Amino acid sequence: MQIEGVSISLKRIRRRALYAYQGIECILPLRGQLTVEWNGCSFLLETDHVLVLNNGELHAFSGDENHDILFLQISDGFLLRSCEELLTHPITCCSANDKEQERYYQIKRILTQMLFLAMKEEKTEFLSLLFRLLNILRRDYSAPPAEAPGLLSAVSGVPELENVLLYLNHNYQERLTLADMAAMTYLSPQSFSKLFHKKVGMGFLAYLAQVRAEAAASKLLSTDHTITQIAAETGFANSKALTEAFRQSYGLTPGDYRNTHTLALGTGEVEEADVTESLRSNFLSLSMFADELSESAARQSSHIECRYDLSHCPEHPAQAFSFARLVLLDDGICSILRQDVREQLEIIQQDLRFDYALIDRFSLSECTNMLSSGFGAPGAFTLENLPLHHVLNAYFQMGLALYLRLDLSAVMAAYPEPQAFYTRFTHFLRELCQCPLRAMAEKTRLELGCSDPAHLPHFPYFARQISYLTHTVFPCAVGLFTEEWMLCSGQPLPQAGQIAPLFRFAGFNAFPRHEFDGRVVLDAASHLDKFTRKIEQVQLFLKANQITTQDLNLVRWHTLAGKSETRTTAEHKQTPSSNIEWGTFFRSAIILQTLDHLRGWVQGITFPCRTISKEDRLPSLALFLMSDIKRPAYFVLEAARRLAGDILVDDPNIIITQTPRGSYTVAVLVPNYANPRLSLDRHYVEHESRSFLLHLTGLPQGLYTIKRLSYEKNHSGIFERMREIGLMDISDPDVNQRLKTIIQPDLYLYSQRVTEELILRAEVPFNAIVLFEVQRNTTPDNANRI
Repeated sequence: MQIEGVSISLKRIRRRALYAYQGIECILPLRGQLTVEWNGCSFLLETDHVLVLNNGELHAFSGDENHDILFLQISDGFLLRSCEELLTHPITCCSANDKEQERYYQIKRILTQMLFLAMKEEKTEFLSLLFRLLNILRRDYSAPPAEAPGLLSAVSGVPELENVLLYLNHNYQERLTLADMAAMTYLSPQSFSKLFHKKVGMGFLAYLAQVRAEAAASKLLSTDHTITQIAAETGFANSKALTEAFRQSYGLTPGDYRNTHTLALGTGEVEEADVTESLRSNFLSLSMFADELSESAARQSSHIECRYDLSHCPEHPAQAFSFARLVLLDDGICSILRQDVREQLEIIQQDLRFDYALIDRFSLSECTNMLSSGFGAPGAFTLENLPLHHVLNAYFQMGLALYLRLDLSAVMAAYPEPQAFYTRFTHFLRELCQCPLRAMAEKTRLELGCSDPAHLPHFPYFARQISYLTHTVFPCAVGLFTEEWMLCSGQPLPQAGQIAPLFRFAGFNAFPRHEFDGRVVLDAASHLDKFTRKIEQVQLFLKANQITTQDLNLVRWHTLAGKSETRTTAEHKQTPSSNIEWGTFFRSAIILQTLDHLRGWVQGITFPCRTISKEDRLPSLALFLMSDIKRPAYFVLEAARRLAGDILVDDPNIIITQTPRGSYTVAVLVPNYANPRLSLDRHYVEHESRSFLLHLTGLPQGLYTIKRLSYEKNHSGIFERMREIGLMDISDPDVNQRLKTIIQPDLYLYSQRVTEELILRAEVPFNAIVLFEVQRNTTPDNANRI
């Protein structure tokens, strides 16, 4: 596609010497990062960060081969015809190191859409988006010259000089005299000269020579024109006048300036490759389908038709999603004293019925800092002026047993004398013994870990002491937390044969990293295989240490619904919040698919519980919970609860279960590994939708009532719908109510008579789940009214 003065391409740049483009350039790394030298500084332009360079700005690039950079170049000739204002009004648009990433979203979206349209050679739509981009840059990112920094700010308030400077800056190549400029201000040449020197700090002719020298410097590095040609192009009478002005401004002749900067950057040759054509077919296929779920022909079609005979059921069907559910509380055991946490737990327990509250890095010092009078009688062990067993009962009354992680390294840091810890831990167990809801208290689990390898020699004694106390004071199950360093080092546990029988369960973390690997979309098999390999690694470690338990608990895990990689606390603090939050958006189908894959591998899975306060500024509601506005994981658990029963069909896109009452639940899901927060993915995310036609046979004849629930009814996700509201004032009941309705599943009820087969139709948007609950009517037909 050829448009005079406009080009868009994907490039891989090893090095591009210092140059200045005559027009504006928009640069957007779609993969990898690019080092940019611009405005006298050097910085990294990372994936999905955008930079717009003004007309004639000097800049250079360098990078490795593992990146794809979108370049849009709009020449000054095209701008002169279409949007001259962008040649005179400097643009400020660089998202690198800017925390307000949302303001650049529209530009990035338009740029990637333009790339696809250029690949498909749709010129009319391309031009439409191009003019839209120019209008956005003009309206939102360009500043009037009088507001730009530099000399113009020095003459603000003197309209006559403002106009003169603007004229000089954009007409320096013409023949200009002091008398002409004085005439523009209606002043005599002498008065004009005095005023100009006073405000600008230099004489008129000196300033004009400096402007022309700067323009010549740009042309020396960005063109191969001779010095004589450049002198004529920039308004100098001849090359000698250019040389003299150049020496005044740069201390070099024009020839030396060109040679010096070329040598400083190497040979001056450009090392880059245009990969647009090589990626054309790949990107065009991705623009239609953003997932790779099947090798069948259905993968090439947005319409999928399936047939299932439910009369041929497995002899021993598996139970769907029968794992224990743990809710993670990051803020310690006292979290439940916070009203927002307590309200949240009460709401999610109504529908989801979690089994355990996981207290990560449980610390006894948290319970003893507010101790009122030692460990004398029951009830003296206090927390926030409440007896500890009252706090424990707050969990138990909600149906939540305690899953406490005890870290040996944290214990050794807090208690130089180990006996002090064991004494306090004994009193903690006695508090559990005093709880009225003893049956719940006896479900308490103690998971032992050792975060620092240096403390591993002390771990056997620690494990034996905890196990002894749970046998003599209060019965609790003891388990092992497999630290990441244990799995990586291959170092066996000391005295493994002696302490292995103590452990009745094991816990582990899973943080699968989602690397780009040269492709835009990760396939489902690759994503799930990361979990499989981690679980196998844990199993091998347990077997090597003679621990025979099959009770594995995934206590921390990330899918594409959250962070895509693990970070240490220090790294987390150093990482801009926007980079982390952007990985957190609704991923309903991926989460449900991951849960289905983990079925049979693990016996317990943890889901985080986080809340927000009304004082918080909300960059992303999807990170948190408020009232009954739920995280995606909880949203999916509601769907998983409806899928309870025996699994009859378990395909990549279809899950069918049957309840003991004979009703059926059908889940249709399309896990999608595109990222709608990244501009490259956004184009096809907006158009991604799968149409399913399911034929179910083997059902008894009769009239069936069908309830269809569509989770993620809008494929653009929660961010777009939140943006429609505007200010995220969660203290406003109307805003809160709107946020609740945003994520509620669509509900549709209808009936269908079955003689040979039941037909279900589902239009599944980006990463959505469509759920059908099918119930055979037992009442006469005329009694059914929908």
